[in-house]
Amino acid sequence: MRLNAKQIAAYTGGQFLVDPIDASALMTGITWDSREVRPGWLYVALPGERVDGHQFVEAALRAGAAGALVTDAPSQSCALLARELGAAIIEVPNTASAITDLARAWRSHLRGRVIGLTGSVGKTTTKNLTRDVCAAYGSVVATKANQNNELGVPRTLLNADPETAVVVVEMGMRGLGQIAELCDFVRPVWGLITNVGESHIELLGSRENIARAKSELFEALPAGVGRAFANLDDDFATFMAERGRLSERSVALSGFAGHPDAALRGALERESAACDQAVWAEDVSLDAEGRPRFTLCARDAADHDDGALFGAPASGSARYDAMAVVPCSMGMAGRIASGVSDSLASRAADVMLKERRRLVLVTREAPLGTVHLRNMTALSECGAVICPASPSFYSRPGTIEELCGTIVDRVAGLLGVEVPRYEWGQASPGSEFGE
Repeated sequence: MRLNAKQIAAYTGGQFLVDPIDASALMTGITWDSREVRPGWLYVALPGERVDGHQFVEAALRAGAAGALVTDAPSQSCALLARELGAAIIEVPNTASAITDLARAWRSHLRGRVIGLTGSVGKTTTKNLTRDVCAAYGSVVATKANQNNELGVPRTLLNADPETAVVVVEMGMRGLGQIAELCDFVRPVWGLITNVGESHIELLGSRENIARAKSELFEALPAGVGRAFANLDDDFATFMAERGRLSERSVALSGFAGHPDAALRGALERESAACDQAVWAEDVSLDAEGRPRFTLCARDAADHDDGALFGAPASGSARYDAMAVVPCSMGMAGRIASGVSDSLASRAADVMLKERRRLVLVTREAPLGTVHLRNMTALSECGAVICPASPSFYSRPGTIEELCGTIVDRVAGLLGVEVPRYEWGQASPGSEFGE
């Protein structure tokens, strides 16, 4: 988090009880435990049944807090101390809600991929594994321990910086609608559900209701650019994929399983929930400290087996003048339009746009939905050339090869490559007719 006192007051609907000496100075961390305070952090006074955080505002200020969020006016001595130290005291209607408000606002500053993760069993272990794997890609912020509730989830976002490559957010739930509420401000791009068990069944009444609650994560993934990860061994996998309307909304689906037989099915029970790739673990074992070791295997993962984001086209310093994506699926178009660089192709396309170089997208799929049209409009506004793979007939092609050649020649021309091709007013090769 890097927000100043004026921003914090604006985002939380608060008012200054004590003005800071410098309202533009950035606060770089947040806590509601006065023992954790570091210089320049924001302290949040949370009321509790046993302990009221307002009792520790002075301690937080003495520890270096640059500001405090409160619901009750501070004592005269506390206010005086804040003025002496130049710290802000901001009164808000509800300090717990204020933490969510700050996370919601800060989320718009994050440029990296946000991954939401839930499930009945194994959330924290899976979160840790995901964190460690993503660390090979870039900087990672993940939920600490199992702090997956309405306080821990926003804090995870607030611990990230705009430059953070991946944010892994573990989400717990105790009822219907709770994951949806978390997703409302987390806005995950990828979502993973480990399984559907019987945890909290006394609150939800059935495993089906637990699956409904968990599937709220899939429902929240963005159309056209999101990716869902489903446990193929779980008997509610199809149910949750259908609840998420993944295929209808062009949300990609990856399946994972504990053995190749499940993974190699390649799809869930319905075509509408087909997996585009599947992974499974082999040679699974635990070391003396209980840490898992395994070999990760994958099927149909060519789109992500890139070498991956570290090839030359992934850098703007590589002097490529033009690039074509052939064919360009609507999923790929959506990822490029949203700046999601999850493969070498999408990253290279992002580089072409930011460097103001020529990018040609040879789109396919029909008919086109509103989401697809909006994504292509956004890409065109960013400078991309949308060239559907539609052959031309005015050159009177005589063979399938010549018909396909009309597309190839057109794309080559858009890339600035000079090739012998039919041009308006000329006779086509092998034709006695001109136009």
